[in-house]
Amino acid sequence: MLPGETQVAIVGGGAVGLCLACLLSLRGVACVVLERRTTPQEHSRAIGIHPPALHVLQTVGVAETLIAVGVQIGGGLAYLDKKCVGRIPLGDVDPVYPFVLTVPQPVTEAVLTARLLELSPNALFTGANVVSTEPGDNGTCLYIEDVDGGKRRLRARYVVACDGKHSALREAAGIPFRGGKYPDSYLMGDFADNTPFGTDAALFVTSGGIVESFPLPGEMRRWVARLPERMDTTDAHDLATIVLERTGFVVPVETCVWMSPFGIEYRLAATFYQNNLFLAGDAAHVVSPIGGQGMNLGFLDARALAEILSERLKANRADLPTVDAADYERARRESARTALRRAELNT
Repeated sequence: MLPGETQVAIVGGGAVGLCLACLLSLRGVACVVLERRTTPQEHSRAIGIHPPALHVLQTVGVAETLIAVGVQIGGGLAYLDKKCVGRIPLGDVDPVYPFVLTVPQPVTEAVLTARLLELSPNALFTGANVVSTEPGDNGTCLYIEDVDGGKRRLRARYVVACDGKHSALREAAGIPFRGGKYPDSYLMGDFADNTPFGTDAALFVTSGGIVESFPLPGEMRRWVARLPERMDTTDAHDLATIVLERTGFVVPVETCVWMSPFGIEYRLAATFYQNNLFLAGDAAHVVSPIGGQGMNLGFLDARALAEILSERLKANRADLPTVDAADYERARRESARTALRRAELNT
């Protein structure tokens, strides 16, 4: 049952919100996660976990679990049109995790959910839609509606918006979310892996446009093709035709488990905190998925924010100097800007 009050309320039970809840629970901070969905998402664009994020997940206690179910990308093959011109090894990127791990985001969220329930069995509430908030000097009241129309009230000392790029909390706070859209369009799909690439990724630079390919668990592989204009299709034959024309590889159409066209954009919140409201993940920043930085950036937000909030709560109890929330703003904004620049270069 939802408590009447808590130290930290996290709105949004995706990967970033779950990670933050785990980190806070490990620090002894009482928190709840309010997730509007009642069932997990089935598919996601986010698949890559980079070494810095793996260190965060190691602190949470789930890195080894994810590594056991994921694919370790040890390098990337570079193709010019249909000819392989080299391989970029990733072995030197990190001494502990010398690879990029590919795991579908729903799997990552399931592992984090299980870990949170170990650390704090009553922390996660699904079907909990935050319909309004009432900020105060010493906390915020959140008014919540469940799937049956029932009303709940929760008072939290701090609130963290992890509710995505369309964050209702950020919008309610009147925090501008500046940015725009790139002209690029893409088509992606997941198929059985019939390539000789093994655990390597592959990048094809062709006259027709870029094609990327990444290994996935279960002997699957993701193909992503850049398009001159948006193609609203979920027909696997369309992507297979593009891949064949540009790369020479035949994608097994009958094995397709997911297709998605998408465009890309960039956004940055004007501030990452306002009074006792903090923004994290896509609620604070949206970067191009090319390069796979979005979810990783969110995990690093969670690590920084867990430290800030636990220290602030400790200071309130023990009358110690309060850690300035501006530290979070400065550090994470600079990281987000760096990621935006890198994503733009990648794009």
